[in-house]
Amino acid sequence: MPPRPPLQTLNLASPKRAVIGPAAFFAKVFLNVYCKRTRTLNEQRLFRTVLDRTDRPVITVANHSSVLDDPGMWGILPWSILLHKHRMRWSLGAKEICFGTPFTSWFFGSGQVIPTVRGDGVFQPAIDVALAKLAHNGWIHIFPEGKVNQLRDQLPYRWGVGRLILESPQPPLVLPIWHRGFEAAMPEDAPDGRYYPRPGKELVVAVGEVMDFATNGVLEEANALGDEAKARAFVTAFVREKAIEAQRQAEKKIGEPDWWTTTGAVKAVNDDPPRQGDPS
Repeated sequence: MPPRPPLQTLNLASPKRAVIGPAAFFAKVFLNVYCKRTRTLNEQRLFRTVLDRTDRPVITVANHSSVLDDPGMWGILPWSILLHKHRMRWSLGAKEICFGTPFTSWFFGSGQVIPTVRGDGVFQPAIDVALAKLAHNGWIHIFPEGKVNQLRDQLPYRWGVGRLILESPQPPLVLPIWHRGFEAAMPEDAPDGRYYPRPGKELVVAVGEVMDFATNGVLEEANALGDEAKARAFVTAFVREKAIEAQRQAEKKIGEPDWWTTTGAVKAVNDDPPRQGDPS
């Protein structure tokens, strides 16, 4: 196995209220005013995990159905989290989209977004920086699909989330989040060809059960494989399985398991598990 590259750092903008406050206000207005209805499920799991843990890092994962997902879905959070830079998440965001100009670099960097190069693999500066945040018991959010996906089923997860969990100085608490409706609010293939948030849509944001990697035995199973790549794949597959469980439970809870065929917002794909995600 080739030697690992040394840990790297990035010059990130310091979090600024000039960005965090307006972004939080936008998220609240978007969910509660611009959209017709927002239904949340088990959101207290996220609130309590972020507010109550003092000595554990937190990772959240979510499906990625539009560019509105973040910060849009964080409108479910209370102000005590949204406006507190030490409680609020650090998110991995695509460098070519979020950091393409000096202004967007300042804006997203100030909003606690880490520039990530899609395709550069798990040993890139963004993952190293995220590990440094976890070392200080921070909260890292990641979209493990690696790109916007407006289909019903989640794509194979990239292995970056596996590395974060395996190499976090302390075993993290991991929560899966599933949301629906952002793909209708910001469709990738809008019939009129216009790319803007559609008002009056119905949203669902559901939080799955907490995965405690200090007690669930997954890290021990992964490390017993004796190979770093296999361990990352194993952990990543476990997280994806739990995220899909959260999705299915939420669909059953809202009583609309066939929403993707009745609304026409997105199309269904089969339920067969896709091929294992790759490390990029």
